[in-house]
Amino acid sequence: MDIFDIKEKTKINFQKTQSEKNLYLGEFKENVISALRKQDIDENIQYRFLELMKEKNAKLLKISRELEMKKIKKYIEYAEKINLNYRLVDGIFYTGDIGMVIVSQTPIEEERDVIFKNENEMYKEKKLSPFYWEAEGKKICNFHYKQLEKKFKEKENKFKKMGILDKILGYKCPICEKEKRKGDM
Repeated sequence: MDIFDIKEKTKINFQKTQSEKNLYLGEFKENVISALRKQDIDENIQYRFLELMKEKNAKLLKISRELEMKKIKKYIEYAEKINLNYRLVDGIFYTGDIGMVIVSQTPIEEERDVIFKNENEMYKEKKLSPFYWEAEGKKICNFHYKQLEKKFKEKENKFKKMGILDKILGYKCPICEKEKRKGDM
């Protein structure tokens, strides 16, 4: 093997590593438990992300300084509550749309997607209405409940099926209502 090939491969690997670190707020991907995109950080807390913060291997929550304090306040409060260190970071070389990362104490060997999927995306991936996410914990119509049973059984326990009495009392399926409003626009 040519010495120039080795040198070139080393250079390419170094560049890949640096670009990866710049994406994950200065962390190597193998040290990231989960990463939350900036657009997914709003007043609606991602509770599954909070659960990941409690992992025994979690040592640090890194937060981009570009985010508004009102959007990250709950995450900081929760980190303090569970005694997880957090740090606000900024860097001119940070690229991409990552707003928060949970850093592991030790590298995680398995290959995985560390980008956190919000609830809305999970429903869309299952080819369901994006309005399911907003209707969690509520009663939904027979049609939407059957769709859920077929396509996303794991979420079935998050919903209740509307009954005849609900219809008589004028209760409307929140998913149908949102879809109707979206169609009117």
